[in-house]
Amino acid sequence: MENLLRHAMDMLRSGGGLLIATSGLSGIPHMTSAGQANLGSDGRIGITEWFCPLTLEN
Repeated sequence: MENLLRHAMDMLRSGGGLLIATSGLSGIPHMTSAGQANLGSDGRIGITEWFCPLTLEN
């Protein structure tokens, strides 16, 4: 899993962007993108630039 997160961060840093998929309680999928993020020491990606409030609601 750690390698996958590092790969996602490498893509983001190279300008490739980061796509995020979520779903609400009804199960309807939703996709958005993140502009900036960081990889924390606990192995989690912290999104610091977010473009869609609906994704946060999900």
